[in-house]
Amino acid sequence: MSELGVALIAAGSAIAGSIATGWFTRHAGHRQAAAAKHAGDRQANALIATVQATLDEQRRARALEQRRQAYMQFLDAVLLPCETAEERRSAFEQMRAAMSVLHLEGPREVIVAAGAYAQSFEMEMVLSHSSYEEVEMLLWERQSRYLVAAQRALGISPDSTAPPTL
Repeated sequence: MSELGVALIAAGSAIAGSIATGWFTRHAGHRQAAAAKHAGDRQANALIATVQATLDEQRRARALEQRRQAYMQFLDAVLLPCETAEERRSAFEQMRAAMSVLHLEGPREVIVAAGAYAQSFEMEMVLSHSSYEEVEMLLWERQSRYLVAAQRALGISPDSTAPPTL
């Protein structure tokens, strides 16, 4: 075989080897790119899920805080000192406004307990034939029910051993 033939065979082999190597390299590059895209998609989805969970938790926390504020507004209105007729009228108006907010915030268990508590508050202002102890006991009982209902609605475990303050 002549030198030219050997050179042609060697050149052909080099070209064929380069083509085969290039094809396999190109194919491996496409697989790596697809794997990187898939990993990036998974990472992006995980990030989106984390952000969504954080936003949901923040939304839930804001809603609970708003509900807690409504419950406190009602409790503050009921516990206002009422020595004069004007103070009683003002407290009653604040209590009614707070009840309206409770109707928006809910849940029903809290609204019912607040309504019963408000009713006993009204009875305290109107009834003069009941003894102070009877009225205080009724108020304590209704306040306890209201506080337990509010705590449950806020996801707090009610502590039945701690008496509420009047």
